[in-house]
Amino acid sequence: MQGSANQLKAYDPTVFLNVSGDGLYGYDAGTPTKYTRKIIITRDPSCASDNPCDDYKVDVQVMWNYQGTTYTSEAEGYLYNWY
Repeated sequence: MQGSANQLKAYDPTVFLNVSGDGLYGYDAGTPTKYTRKIIITRDPSCASDNPCDDYKVDVQVMWNYQGTTYTSEAEGYLYNWY
């Protein structure tokens, strides 16, 4: 799925990350890797559906296959509307 640089793309386990000459990972030009990345953004469940939310939970999963076994590394963080 193609999108602009400011949009997240839907997770596709067949699309692998590339690494640039600067060592940055992304989907643009670069050397293909064995890694896939899934980003999940969740609204605070206490936010009303018709009001903007002030914080979001962000979960990131990086997956790769090594000798037939799939490995996953996970991280989480929060985005806050502090402005």
